[in-house]
Amino acid sequence: MTIGNVKKEKSTKAKIKKAQSSSKKTAPKKKKVVKKKATKKKVKVPKKKIVSKWDIKKTQKLQKAVNKWGKAIGQSYRFYDGKRTLKTKNGPTYPDVLKKNRFLLNKKIIKIGYSLLGKNDYQYNVVAIANENFETVKFFV
Repeated sequence: MTIGNVKKEKSTKAKIKKAQSSSKKTAPKKKKVVKKKATKKKVKVPKKKIVSKWDIKKTQKLQKAVNKWGKAIGQSYRFYDGKRTLKTKNGPTYPDVLKKNRFLLNKKIIKIGYSLLGKNDYQYNVVAIANENFETVKFFV
C-alpha cells in the first residue's frame, strides 16, 4: 500500500505543479480597446433664400419711365422680354453677350447675367435690357 500512497503523492504533487505552471501561463487577458470612429452627422443647412427687391411691377414701372423719357428726347425703346433677343446694328445680341463675354469691374472678373427677378447666381443681375432703334443697348442692374 505504500506504493499506492507514494504514487498518489506523486500524482497530487504533479497536479499541483501542473496547476501552478498553468496558472502562470494563463495571465488575465488584456481587453482590446476598440476606438469607435467619430461619425459626423450630416446637418442639413437651409439654403439661403435670395430676397430680391425686384419684381414684375417694378419692371413695368421702369419700362413706362424709360418710354416717357425716350419720347421727350425723340427715342423709342424696345425691352428684352425674355423670349426675343435684342440685336444692335454692330451685331451683338442680348442677352447672349452677357453669357459669352467676360466683364471686368475694378480689374476683377465679375459674373453678370439676365435675371428678370434678380434671383440668379450672378454677382450682378440685369433685370432689364432696352434697345433704342437697334443701335444702343441700355442695361438696368
